[in-house]
Amino acid sequence: MSTTVGSTGVFSTNTILWDSTSKQIKTSGVDSFIVAGFTSGMRIVSNSSNNSKIYTAAAVAATAITLYEPCVAQSSGITMTITGNKYEEIGSISGFNGPSGAANVIDITSITSTAKEKLVGLRDEGKLTLDLYLDTTSTALHRALKDDRANRTNRMFDIKFSNNSTVAGTQPLGINFDAYVTNFSITGSVDNAIKASITLEISSAIKWIEQVL
Repeated sequence: MSTTVGSTGVFSTNTILWDSTSKQIKTSGVDSFIVAGFTSGMRIVSNSSNNSKIYTAAAVAATAITLYEPCVAQSSGITMTITGNKYEEIGSISGFNGPSGAANVIDITSITSTAKEKLVGLRDEGKLTLDLYLDTTSTALHRALKDDRANRTNRMFDIKFSNNSTVAGTQPLGINFDAYVTNFSITGSVDNAIKASITLEISSAIKWIEQVL
């Protein structure tokens, strides 16, 4: 899933509070989350000192956003900004490979060492490759991702696993990250579907979104 054509909601005020009991972000002000563009299903991020994870909006009302995930209580009084991003599904994917994260191993062995001594450098979350059947309709997002490669646009992406239950209020495990489209290649042959391969170069830390049962 990608934010390539998704909508965005932004809300910044000192009336925002986090209610851990009801799993809600609330506002005591006159502004409305709905008017600000928030909708259910959006991924929510904020600059809250207590709630730095990615959350998912289960429901949106004028003065409250109900979350799937647990949150930490935080009172209003300081200006906080919350941003909601709506993701759209990338269509006709037949397979994927990644993320392929790794880190450099730094050798710090000295002449007095009795064995190899090492440190681990900054982590590199690597790449994600998508294999798909080319679909040029706008809803599949393939044309939009092609344009993102040409424009060197950094987007947010989601992988949603299929381990959720059918019970209301549940959501599957997920992975969230920022990435550039660095490769968009097309292959075709006689008596076969036209296929495409897209490479996403991950440009942020991988953020896991917890499963809610």
